[in-house]
Amino acid sequence: MRFDILAASSFEGETRDAIVGLKFRNERANALALAALLVPMVPGGTELITWAPTSELRRMERGIDHAELIARHLGALVGIPARRTLRRVGDSRQTGSSREQRRHSVGFVARAHRGHVRVVVIDDVVTTGATMRAAVGALAGAGHVVTAALAVAMVR
Repeated sequence: MRFDILAASSFEGETRDAIVGLKFRNERANALALAALLVPMVPGGTELITWAPTSELRRMERGIDHAELIARHLGALVGIPARRTLRRVGDSRQTGSSREQRRHSVGFVARAHRGHVRVVVIDDVVTTGATMRAAVGALAGAGHVVTAALAVAMVR
């Protein structure tokens, strides 16, 4: 499966600080600023914004799903509904995993859609593309899928 990932930034500087602050220090005010970075990534004709959800275990530990918070802000900024359409399968961690472990450790199940829609899937940091690959695969029957990330960080 071939797909492109649009990215707003590299995983460094202020972008990195804002993502880490939201994700690990509960700095929720960062979500709106991060969502604003994604506004140019939303193509015309988009009908739905969704996100690559964190695992239930991470959500419970952190008190939030940071990607959901960013997606909901993004939806409000561009006037497009943001809905949870993906459910993560398993509780494996991407952070700290090798490239090979990341490729096989993430999976999603998508809610059924009526007809085809143009959907943007967002995530915070793309390292290997495994999360986005799994999201696109789960949404294959939904219609046209665009993937957008806040930042790109390469894992070797």
